[in-house]
Amino acid sequence: MADIAPEPVAEANVTEEVTQATEETSAPATDAVPDAVTESENKPIPEEDEKKQSLRMQVQNLPRYFSFAQMKKLISKTLPDVDYRKVKVVGDTCYVSFLNDADLQRAIAAFEKIEIKNNKLSAKQVDDEPVRQRDPRDDKPKPIRTAEEITTPLANMSYEEQLASKQKQSFDVALKLKNQATHQQVQNSRKWRVETILKQILPSPVTEHYRNKSEFTCAYDEAGNVCVGFVATQLKDKRMITVPSSHCQHLRKNTVGVMKAFEEFIKNSDLVPFHEFKRTGHFKTILIRDFLADCMVVVTVFPFEDPERFEKLKTELVSLFMSTEYEAVSDKPFRVTSLYLAVQANASDTPKLEKLAGTPYVYERLFNIKFRISPNTFFQTNTIATETLYTAIGDALGLPKPAKMVRFPVLTGAGVEALEGSVLIPVKKEIAVKVEAEDAPVKEEAHAPAPVEEAVKHEPMEVTEEVKTESNGETEAVVEESGEPSAKKAKLEPEGPPKTDAPEPEKLLVLDICCGAGTIGLALAKRIESAIAQGTFKGNYGLLGVEIVAEAVADAELNAKDNQLPPESYRYIAAGAEAIFKSLHYYVPNSVKRNADGTLQQHISFKSGQVLGVLDPPRAGMCDSVIIGCRKLAEMRRLVYVSCDPKAAIKNLVDLCKPRSRKFEGEPFTISSIQPVDMFPLTNHYEWVVTLDR
Repeated sequence: MADIAPEPVAEANVTEEVTQATEETSAPATDAVPDAVTESENKPIPEEDEKKQSLRMQVQNLPRYFSFAQMKKLISKTLPDVDYRKVKVVGDTCYVSFLNDADLQRAIAAFEKIEIKNNKLSAKQVDDEPVRQRDPRDDKPKPIRTAEEITTPLANMSYEEQLASKQKQSFDVALKLKNQATHQQVQNSRKWRVETILKQILPSPVTEHYRNKSEFTCAYDEAGNVCVGFVATQLKDKRMITVPSSHCQHLRKNTVGVMKAFEEFIKNSDLVPFHEFKRTGHFKTILIRDFLADCMVVVTVFPFEDPERFEKLKTELVSLFMSTEYEAVSDKPFRVTSLYLAVQANASDTPKLEKLAGTPYVYERLFNIKFRISPNTFFQTNTIATETLYTAIGDALGLPKPAKMVRFPVLTGAGVEALEGSVLIPVKKEIAVKVEAEDAPVKEEAHAPAPVEEAVKHEPMEVTEEVKTESNGETEAVVEESGEPSAKKAKLEPEGPPKTDAPEPEKLLVLDICCGAGTIGLALAKRIESAIAQGTFKGNYGLLGVEIVAEAVADAELNAKDNQLPPESYRYIAAGAEAIFKSLHYYVPNSVKRNADGTLQQHISFKSGQVLGVLDPPRAGMCDSVIIGCRKLAEMRRLVYVSCDPKAAIKNLVDLCKPRSRKFEGEPFTISSIQPVDMFPLTNHYEWVVTLDR
């Protein structure tokens, strides 16, 4: 436990202390001072020291799951003019440290009168938290790990062993999710069976040299030599040591070539790497975005005091990476097609970007869909495995099976580099039919479409047999726990009104929440268009992307336009998702508003199951307002939650499923399945595709 500081403690540090505090839950709440901090029991305690030990209040009998944030809000409401320096919540007990004895006594008197949810609080003065003596061993520098140990800890395992390890990790996280759901009184959570809901992890098609984005730090190795690589120390150690990274198996050959050339350039330059603690030097990082045909390099430097030397550096970088200002070098052992220089003083500052040479953007393809990528655009780091991930998302939504495609390698260099590139080629229809016929000797006639939600009316985590799709990709036989097959049910098309001479066309709206540059939504839209061309989906569809970053929305619109998506079938909005949900009918694309006679509906309404949602939040998860917005959108009966950090996603998933409350309005979801996807071979990381229904 860190020493108690006289100034206010940041909320993040307090939260960490909450999770690490264990002695206060096991020890009874008494006024006795632990032996570790009592130097002499016979010596009288001076009055000044006695006051120091008496500035802590203990509050007991808090309601179950009373959070740290709720406690801070209660203190501010009860004692608005009182300053405090530390808050710790442990179960049903809270500890608050004040700055003076008068505020402490006021707080005790006030909290003795508070009652929360029929819980009468009790407050009293207790001793300060004991100060733990720092272990001298903590002052010794830790041994420096290699880049392989830091970034690819599973490199010594076979890929089968890596998948088994990640499957075990997924099971443990899913079990933790169940426990959290049980604590939050999620309906039927005690009956959840992790073995049923958690599917087998999907492997990555490539296991080495797959990473298309890498950022390296410019510093010094342990011997004091210039090294462009990964940081092997922590800032709290007050030293910055980098380790060579060229042998990491997840880096591409071209990436390593660019990194080595830049390191050699710094060694021969009069400019030096930036020193994080002395705040001197120049070079900070180099970002390499390495794709099949394009490669973007962004060099970040500390602000220069000499403008002439800064201009000279620009010329030197262009000469290093490019042949001329607008032409990539082809005779060097690496390729760079776009070069930027960024100036940044502090890590929290927004870098000032300047294009030095080459194209302003680079491009990459998924499912033969071209995406424009700028220096700050988010794009998955494993391109080929991203197709596996997006296919799993489409399957979770219940979209028709994608068209058969075959991947052919593209030679972009010698050796291992030749295996890095590949393109998808659609399989001819007659070949695809032949392949499907091997698994389906009897092809049934297509059935009428039914609502999506009909295919998921089963208790989550209790289904004993998986749903199996027939070869035509349109219907599925659902096997109940009793073993009796139910009626055939369609996977996508919502059930329409009774047939007339001019029936209203079926409609489907895909909500891409936190869409970024629109990669997920565009891939799903192309999959639906392919289903329309094959005749497996008949109706109108629309894609609505919501993203709070305006620059990302501009990229998404351009990507949709460049890939010939029908203009009236998509719309991207730069706003908060919770605000869009309130007026969904106003923002939907015209394609889902169109009647059979070609006119547009003025006030569109959606039937249950006609709105499908995809939520791909940042690593830390999504804020409560978006989660509440998803719950309140009654038309959205299915939501697919994508997470690159399943542990961090637990809170969002539980909040989506917890019972109604004054804060979390709307009908709760329930978890139907969890599909792990290995997007990061050689590492401990993986993604989750979670299907939620209601």
